[in-house]
Amino acid sequence: MTIFRTSAVGGIITLALLVSGCQRYDHVSDMPPPPPIENEMPASAFDRHVPAPGPWGVYFDLDRAELLPEGKKILDLVVATYGRFGRSVVNINGHGDTTGHSQYNLSLGERRSEAVKAYLVMKGIPARIIATETEGEKDLLVPTSDDVLERRNRRVEVTFAPAS
Repeated sequence: MTIFRTSAVGGIITLALLVSGCQRYDHVSDMPPPPPIENEMPASAFDRHVPAPGPWGVYFDLDRAELLPEGKKILDLVVATYGRFGRSVVNINGHGDTTGHSQYNLSLGERRSEAVKAYLVMKGIPARIIATETEGEKDLLVPTSDDVLERRNRRVEVTFAPAS
């Protein structure tokens, strides 16, 4: 008797669904897409409170401001990511190690920042939204004493920030 009631209840539910006009889909792919939601996507990832990726580090040879092939690959990732973040500012901050005079390292950090900016502009990021600065031998990634060669300190860091 219990089996009959369960089958009868299942049959009644199936009959009710058919009568009410509900459709049955054998596969998810047979289902129609959901209706669009107005204003589903905000103007930028910052509007969605998505944390900005980065910072990206681009490293340089001693006493040089020319981009290396691995640095260009990293900057290509920056360009691709920028496309997903819409309204943002790109911050470029140049650094040097502790070899040489501190004033020279400030100048070298600026040349490195400008090299990165030129590459990003060439790849399509508008120059007007790129801010460059230099720290020279301040803010070392790897703390060292004076006149120590440390490649990880010869870098440019690239970050995104919300546009104001």
